[in-house]
Amino acid sequence: REAKELERLKYAAEQKQKEDAFRRATEGSRLNPGEVSLSIASIEKRMILEKAKHHRDESDESSSSDSDDSYNDDDENDSFLDNYRRLRLTQLQNSALPVYDRVEELGSAVEFSDVIDDTDSRIFCIFHLFENNIRSCQLLNQYLDALSQKMRQCRFFKMKASVVKHNFDPIGYPCVLIYKGGNEVANLTPITSFFTKPSRQDQFSLEDVESVLNSQCIL
Repeated sequence: REAKELERLKYAAEQKQKEDAFRRATEGSRLNPGEVSLSIASIEKRMILEKAKHHRDESDESSSSDSDDSYNDDDENDSFLDNYRRLRLTQLQNSALPVYDRVEELGSAVEFSDVIDDTDSRIFCIFHLFENNIRSCQLLNQYLDALSQKMRQCRFFKMKASVVKHNFDPIGYPCVLIYKGGNEVANLTPITSFFTKPSRQDQFSLEDVESVLNSQCIL
């Protein structure tokens, strides 16, 4: 009985991981409870809230000297944000983009989530959700192998759709998801529906795929 209960708990945990990964595929990544974003917008928002709280506290015992101090604090905060922006811009300009040259295969929902969260925010991550027995998926995998050699500042991945969703609708193959900076920027399901010229789902060219990626401002 204990063994069965352990198996049940393990299965429930695996399903939760897969559901979280699929949520990321449709909604983008989210911060965990207690995590704090380090983006400029988030820092500005927190500083605005802190300044508002500071002014409320100061209003109870305000004086001319206190007001002068408050203005000085505002100037210091503005100066900090300006310096922070310049520093981040310099870092981005001076750091070279990573280079990739192959399609990586992911074997779990956890790997899928980690890639989305951990990849350089300037890099496009292109995911192909596939199944081996689907002709259009086999064809797209061949083309992505070639494009990974050409688009070397993008990361290409392939992963069996059943890893994130057991009952993936076959009409959605071949499915391509594009992420950047932890957020989904394109959901091409199926990618064949985005081709500019009509084509059968299992008859399309490398140029068709390249054109669709170009339309997403990747190339």
